[in-house]
Amino acid sequence: DFFSALRSRIYDEQIRDFIHKVGIEKISKRVVNSVEKIPDFPQPNFNLSHLLEYGKIMVGEQQRIRELRLVETYNQSRLFGGTQVERSEKVAPISNYLSPEVTTSNQLIENRIHYNVKNNHLSSEVREKVQQILQDGLKIGMEYADKRRYKTGSWKSCGKIENEGEKEVINAIENCLAEHQNDYVRLIGIDSNVKRRLVEKIIHKPN
Repeated sequence: DFFSALRSRIYDEQIRDFIHKVGIEKISKRVVNSVEKIPDFPQPNFNLSHLLEYGKIMVGEQQRIRELRLVETYNQSRLFGGTQVERSEKVAPISNYLSPEVTTSNQLIENRIHYNVKNNHLSSEVREKVQQILQDGLKIGMEYADKRRYKTGSWKSCGKIENEGEKEVINAIENCLAEHQNDYVRLIGIDSNVKRRLVEKIIHKPN
């Protein structure tokens, strides 16, 4: 995933330079209805130093995204009257890239809810979390990631939960968990009015 993104970034650099050269207001006329020849793009610069430069930029951007999510989670915890900062599980470090930690009184707070795999039913704690999200008027979603994708923060959707009834939502969550017992699974609370996530909670992790 990283190298695919890096390769795309290199090609995007050419497109960006082309837009800057032509002008954003003239780009459609130059590409679609132009009497000039088709734009010609030279072979991208795949030198190691250039790749390392963009690789560091991408890692830095991912770091900032994680930090923003932690800040958002902290602010939402205060908004809804929580006493602890809820956060996703600490990600194992990759190379020199370390995920930021949220601390209170110099102690790392980890708040995890787990799914009971044996009887295929949600724990009372998960059910309470679902009820709280629904009472707050949020839409519920589910995401999963295998161990490799979990380390890079690359989650996949478990499908939309259209029904807002608590029973139907719980059934959908149980089905998702049953299909992904060997993956990390997290519960999502979304404010559909502003299309923004207000809750991200890991409710299952593989053994």
